[in-house]
Amino acid sequence: MQRAADRTELHIAFRALPGKSLDVQAILQDNQPYYEAPGGISIELLQATDDQDLFLEVVRYVDQPTYEADQVRVASDPEFLKRLERWHSVLAGAPEIRVYRVIDLSK
Repeated sequence: MQRAADRTELHIAFRALPGKSLDVQAILQDNQPYYEAPGGISIELLQATDDQDLFLEVVRYVDQPTYEADQVRVASDPEFLKRLERWHSVLAGAPEIRVYRVIDLSK
């Protein structure tokens, strides 16, 4: 069983251009299988309840090595870069990205 402390999460906060929130959802829905294809990665999209253009994308990695390997893919895979460019085209500015390690509180 995977220990929580072994997991890494990437939180990407961003704002869609006005009127583009459905485009954001469609793009990420289209990209999700590709993003998750290497295995050990899952994507979730959250939308603010008080602002339809404000989102948080949560990328969960089973462990740090999976996160590190994916960062290489993000930086160098032409298909991934093309998909990121499409996503950036509907953003109102640069996303805020933070990396977190999961703390196991069940002890």
